[in-house]
Amino acid sequence: MNIRHLETKNSKITSQTINGFSFKTFLYANTFTGGDTTFGSSKLDFSKVSIKAILNRDGQDHILFQDNLKILGLASNLLTRGQLAFYSDHDHLTKLADGRALVTFNIPLGGPIKIAGDDFIYIEVTNQDGFFNASYINSSFLEVKPLKCVGYETFIPSIKSVNIQAGTTSDVYSLGDNILRTVLLNYDNTDFQNPVVSNLNFASDRLNDGYTFHDLVHFKDQSYQPMPVNLSADAATIFESDQSFILTNFHQKFNQLILSAQFDGSQVLASQNYIVYWSYRTDWTILQKATALQQKHVDAESNSIPASTK
Repeated sequence: MNIRHLETKNSKITSQTINGFSFKTFLYANTFTGGDTTFGSSKLDFSKVSIKAILNRDGQDHILFQDNLKILGLASNLLTRGQLAFYSDHDHLTKLADGRALVTFNIPLGGPIKIAGDDFIYIEVTNQDGFFNASYINSSFLEVKPLKCVGYETFIPSIKSVNIQAGTTSDVYSLGDNILRTVLLNYDNTDFQNPVVSNLNFASDRLNDGYTFHDLVHFKDQSYQPMPVNLSADAATIFESDQSFILTNFHQKFNQLILSAQFDGSQVLASQNYIVYWSYRTDWTILQKATALQQKHVDAESNSIPASTK
């Protein structure tokens, strides 16, 4: 699905198994001179893209996500090269030709979704004014595709965000059960001199601990992996881009998760800080289908083995 300037488009995804979505922004300059070296992510504002994806199963709707693309994309790509797509001071791109560039990233769902029978995923995207720089609006477009995969569906995932209100000095965020990944997003800080969050207490069924701001910086430092400088001049400096932190990741799962945070209210500006989290719901029907499909594949593999080798 390709979406151009000021367009709204939707589509239905059927008869496949997916675990996320890919996003490719094709930037084609209306006019280009050899001296124009900034024609990648610095010409984009993903907060101007509204997107929603809804799984319809047995006539019931399950919202996978519904937000602006900057929140979903940045939360999905922290500490990867794709993170650079969301900062105007980094001109992240893959050059295709003079005046032509490609900016890409993925949004993972956290697990496979098997779309079969009458099931479908409805996806809708709106490119608002301001997404593309004026020099690029005529020919540029955003391409959205499902990421196909092989796997057994064991749950229905969802991605949600919570806006941290301006001036907040403390708050408690009860995120609930079946939490797969949590991220603290910050848009407006480019270094660690003025901490937005001073302390963060983490309580759940499996882990209870308290973290200072410097603990969060330490964890980020330990998880940071330098990336090769390809066509993006600032790719190796991504670590100090902001005060965004991955709090928990997909290899962990938590129930009864509560985050209690203390902030410097003077540093909490409007629409600049968010908590984003991946969670899921499941039931016996989903688990039974996964077990039956897995057994079917095991039986098929067993039957394909020659009797003389069994």
